[in-house]
Amino acid sequence: MRMNRPALLEWLPTQGIRRDAYDFSGDFGSETYVLRECPKGWEVYYSERGQKKSHREFSSEHEAGEFFRTLILNDASTRQA
Repeated sequence: MRMNRPALLEWLPTQGIRRDAYDFSGDFGSETYVLRECPKGWEVYYSERGQKKSHREFSSEHEAGEFFRTLILNDASTRQA
């Protein structure tokens, strides 16, 4: 499965990931995992108090999606109670 944003939007709920745990626009929500397009391609990071944590840039959306998926799955606080 190609891990692009539409695929992730379908996959994340099946894993019990809360909707407020991620964002694909990069509006710097608090304590949110972000996957968004950037000038160099795609970026993934954890937004915490307006700061980009665990920031990585990728040339393809699929690579960024795979990294995003790993980050969010490894954080138990993203799951619904």
